[in-house]
Amino acid sequence: MTLTLLIVILIILLILLIFSYVVINIESNIYGKDSYLKINFMILKGLIKFNYEIPFLDIIWGRNEPILKLKSSIEEKSTNKKIDYQKDYLDFKEILKKLEIISDYKKIYIDSVEYILKKIRIKRINWNTEIGVSDAAITSILYGIINIIKVFIIQIFFGDKEVEELYVNIIPDFGKTIFKADFDCIIKIKLVDIIIGGYKALKVKIKGGVTNE
Repeated sequence: MTLTLLIVILIILLILLIFSYVVINIESNIYGKDSYLKINFMILKGLIKFNYEIPFLDIIWGRNEPILKLKSSIEEKSTNKKIDYQKDYLDFKEILKKLEIISDYKKIYIDSVEYILKKIRIKRINWNTEIGVSDAAITSILYGIINIIKVFIIQIFFGDKEVEELYVNIIPDFGKTIFKADFDCIIKIKLVDIIIGGYKALKVKIKGGVTNE
């Protein structure tokens, strides 16, 4: 009787878990060496949490073209020892190559991606950008370009979605050279929908949709 009751309780808890919402909070700050990306996952109203923070994208202007300096760190919990990994330089040609690969994968997994995007609920988007150079005319041009890029990105990813809180702002600074961006987004999706989306992607891979090179 006790074993049966335990099994019933476990089944109920599993069902509650599967149909509960996963709340994902994405925070990003780009401003010199203090740039970072935070991704927080919460299930069952914070009872289960996963937090990731990645220092990233120190933008460096050097050599003959813009390059990126990538930094990441991982902490080993068993020994509390911090394991650092750093790749000093990644030029934009390599970045474009990686983006092409991502684009190819998106085409392959289009059904899975569309399903996930359809099931996502957007609670908040807060996107602030401050930009300026010494030349006021160039600052105005950059302001227009960034405004177009932001509208394009929001339309691509969230065009048909209802956003409960949407705040997008661009601040031009005509007195100094600066680029600072803050992004805060909260989305919700049921765990069962993530599982279904993953299953759709797995079916494509099993059928040979992905070729490893």
